[in-house]
Amino acid sequence: MSQLSDEDQIAVRLVAEIWSGAFSELESDEKLVELRKNLIDPGLVDLMFHEKPVLSDEDVVRRAREYRPFAL
Repeated sequence: MSQLSDEDQIAVRLVAEIWSGAFSELESDEKLVELRKNLIDPGLVDLMFHEKPVLSDEDVVRRAREYRPFAL
């Protein structure tokens, strides 16, 4: 996890924990809520579960950080 901020390292850990399947659905949902507090990309779940080829946990966080909201 080199060159990642402390906040991004926490986000990477949360992505890895969600992907691990070692938690109940409720616990995974709670981790996703925590992750969404730091990564505002509305496509976060798509990055995690639907991106082809599959991204690493660090790449998910990096790509989610690249999202910039826009005004309508």
